[in-house]
Amino acid sequence: GKPDGAVAGLHVKMMCWLYYRFRRILTGLGREPLPLILCETSQISGHELGALRMLCGLGADVLLLETAGDTAYLRQDPDSDWSDLCSMEGLHAFPAGYSLKELRKRKEQESSSRQQRPAAASAQPQPAPQARIVPPPAGPVHAAAPAAPKPPVPAPARTAVPPRPVTRSSGPSTAAPKPALDPFARFEAPARAVRPNVWIKNASMDAILYPPAHRGEDQDAYNTALIRMKGVRDKLTYPNDLYLFYRKMTENGRRVLVVNREFDMPTAEELGRIRRRGKYTSAAEMAVDLAGNLPAGFPRELGRLEQRAYVSVIMEQAKKAASLNALLQNAVILLCWIRRYTGSLFTAWRETDLPCLILMGHCRTEREALFLKWLAMMPADILILAPNLSQVCLFSHPMLLEIEGEESLPEFAFPQDSATLQMRTVASHAEEELDSLLYTDSGLFRSKQFVRADALVLDCTQDEVDLYWDQANPYRPGFGTEGGTVRVPVLYAKESGMPEGDAEPYWQRVKKLSGAKDTLLFTRFPLYPPEDLRQHAALAQKYLKDGRIRMEDLMGDKRYPYGALRREMQLHMLVKAQELLDQRLIRGIGEKGTEYAVLSAVLGLPKEITRLIQAFDFAKRNPKLVCVHTEEREGTLEDAILLTFLSLVGFDAVIFTPTGYQSIERFLTARHPVEHQVGPYRFGVQMPDLSSLPPVKKGLQWVSNLLKRGF
Repeated sequence: GKPDGAVAGLHVKMMCWLYYRFRRILTGLGREPLPLILCETSQISGHELGALRMLCGLGADVLLLETAGDTAYLRQDPDSDWSDLCSMEGLHAFPAGYSLKELRKRKEQESSSRQQRPAAASAQPQPAPQARIVPPPAGPVHAAAPAAPKPPVPAPARTAVPPRPVTRSSGPSTAAPKPALDPFARFEAPARAVRPNVWIKNASMDAILYPPAHRGEDQDAYNTALIRMKGVRDKLTYPNDLYLFYRKMTENGRRVLVVNREFDMPTAEELGRIRRRGKYTSAAEMAVDLAGNLPAGFPRELGRLEQRAYVSVIMEQAKKAASLNALLQNAVILLCWIRRYTGSLFTAWRETDLPCLILMGHCRTEREALFLKWLAMMPADILILAPNLSQVCLFSHPMLLEIEGEESLPEFAFPQDSATLQMRTVASHAEEELDSLLYTDSGLFRSKQFVRADALVLDCTQDEVDLYWDQANPYRPGFGTEGGTVRVPVLYAKESGMPEGDAEPYWQRVKKLSGAKDTLLFTRFPLYPPEDLRQHAALAQKYLKDGRIRMEDLMGDKRYPYGALRREMQLHMLVKAQELLDQRLIRGIGEKGTEYAVLSAVLGLPKEITRLIQAFDFAKRNPKLVCVHTEEREGTLEDAILLTFLSLVGFDAVIFTPTGYQSIERFLTARHPVEHQVGPYRFGVQMPDLSSLPPVKKGLQWVSNLLKRGF
């Protein structure tokens, strides 16, 4: 029942355990003596127990020492079907701090101590070594699979080597402690140092344009620039100033790398190219080993600089890393970015060259800050442009030169050519400032202001359905805006039965609700032919993997049907489809392949529904569906998917069922429509032509009639 991704992940974990932890066991399978696995654990997991059972089935003896008792094991195997419990008399608790690793270390120290005794002392008669029994376990000891008892074998015929007693030395250990690894001593020191900003006299972004030969009197160092410009000084000229700045850089032959917004995370292929060991004992060992992945083929001086910079960054990060594993993840991602970007920066590098990295946007993550710290120790300039004053940049450096502007601009792509250059007028900036004043925490909303929304079903009475049906969202209970996301109250109701007496008021109410603006009326189930909602099954099979929709890849496919819609609305639809899958609102998701039917139905929406979605403004009125179900035939799986999905998107929907029969409930696990019992069940009811019904009389119609007749 697990998704393919979980099965593949467990397979990879088992293969890694076999390769790195149990290689010697595998090579000893099939011959005597049988390999023995002595496993000490306090909390064994299901995967660990499964691995031990697998190795036992392959032909290895397994002895499991449970230092914290039998509770953890029994959670995985309550009836002890997978192993035999050793319950000999005289067992008592493990002592505090018991560890097979410490026992092994003590034995090695004692052996080393004996070997270092003087020869004269060794010639004297020594007392016979005393056997020491390993302290018995606290809880039971498990063998990973039951074994049939073997008949006793005479001593000469034994093939298994008996364990030797653990002996203790009377004197202290003389083993010298292993010296700490100095990672910097493993690499050659560079001939020249990198000194950011020490030569800059005027705080200006134009300092980067200075040729290296004109940067101060100290030519024995790389005089680089490390500048962050926060905010802007002139909104009108800022984009054009950046474009002219870039042109000057390229016309002078400078190598420039522009990164917009953020550094893309490494791909699986990039991560797979990084050679690393399964376990490191220290950050220094990790830094030295991973440094072998740094790009090669550069001049010797540049190679020295990149090695020292990488080791420096890793050792500094090790002081605040939560664990070696967390440090390893950051170190590998840093290597991937170094390998990706150094080709653009340092190809054909010479000591008189200083390439430049321009980051358009603030530094968003700690990992991005690590890359910038590494590059700050290389012969390269760094320019960080953060025009939005409300955003926080995480990069810090003791030599960072920060230039601040008084005005703020939203982040945009760096203008590298005239085709991407956009100039905003004074009126455009004034309009933006006016929008900020009018539509920020004021209760007023401009058209299409929000691009993200969460739908909240209102559990209300039948009368409140009529009350809220024609109201805009801001006037409904539960409406709110938080963090750029609007909370949209929606009506999702089912009215079972029919009031006694005259049926005309019932159908008048159906006519009233279906006559509202942006409303679709359906007079029977199924709402649409099921085959119409299955036409994109191939797309669903291709872009739904392990229960996750690959949204960007799907939107880039030429068969994708919603490319003409607003991009934010496309993302809204796919996000809600993913929510439907994650919450398993339809029966069979993750079990019977129903998730593919869900995505196929979402991709097969009819044109009249996609038009309502395209025009939907989250802060105004919801589009609506009215469904009349008078027949005994229930809806299909596709109907259940369609109504549930549209409710998540933000549609109002009400189902009129005079028979009281289930419409789509059989396919739902949650998010059922709120049901109202409005009268006895009626069967064989025929829906009249709503257009032939007389108009609904309003409450004060009698006053109007009286005025028409006169007094």
